[in-house]
Amino acid sequence: MSTYKDSKSNESIDRDRVFSFDIETRPCKPELVDKFTPPFEEFNEAELKYGNIKDPVKIQEKLNNAKIAHCKAEAAYLAKAQDKAALSPFTGSICAVGVYGKGGVLTKYDHDGKSEPEIIRWFWEVYERLCIRETRKGKKIYLAGWNSDTFDIPFLIKRSWYHGIRIPDNVIDVCLSSRHLWTTNLVDLMTVFNAGGDWQKRRFKLDLAGEYLAIGNKVNTKNQLFHELFYSEIEEDVSLAIRYYEQDLKLTFDIACHLLTEGMQ
Repeated sequence: MSTYKDSKSNESIDRDRVFSFDIETRPCKPELVDKFTPPFEEFNEAELKYGNIKDPVKIQEKLNNAKIAHCKAEAAYLAKAQDKAALSPFTGSICAVGVYGKGGVLTKYDHDGKSEPEIIRWFWEVYERLCIRETRKGKKIYLAGWNSDTFDIPFLIKRSWYHGIRIPDNVIDVCLSSRHLWTTNLVDLMTVFNAGGDWQKRRFKLDLAGEYLAIGNKVNTKNQLFHELFYSEIEEDVSLAIRYYEQDLKLTFDIACHLLTEGMQ
């Protein structure tokens, strides 16, 4: 009977064959949120329940209060949509893309004078070079993200469509069709870390995985978002944003090297 010590399938994948990637996003114009956010449900007076109230004045008062509450709820709904605009490719854009490997970090920021289309094209060029044209001793190279199946790759695809950028062959099949986990160069480490659990209900954070595996932690930004720091006029904020981003890339890389084994191909 075969055992682990009889096989190399449980050995970690060589670090030369592992790269991590991550994107950072920012909100687009506020009017796009109004355009692409589903409208808030209209106020329906017929659904208002008055109970045993008979007094016309009290009835009108309850109606007025209900209308005010509905207006406040609608304002809160739209404000939340504005706050989360960077999380949707319809209302947000990519301001940074990074790839990290054994040789160090490669990044493209729009602070470098790069437009979003240039940033996206650069990433697809790196993807094609690493995952299509190159191998390591005939073996595939893995490009690993965290929550990348449901955020980074779909965001990159939609923004590529928006700008008319060619997406490399097999990316659409890899990301948008049903597949077995290890048939692709693109790996979502959050799915791997969940180890077969219901990942939609247990969306583990990168920081939790890093701490649990005793690998490291994210940089503390005191609840400030990347784009808020990155576009600040304060130099220390910008520096903090970059340290935060590059640590995310390194942490993802180290977790990938910890989790991925030859038997997972």
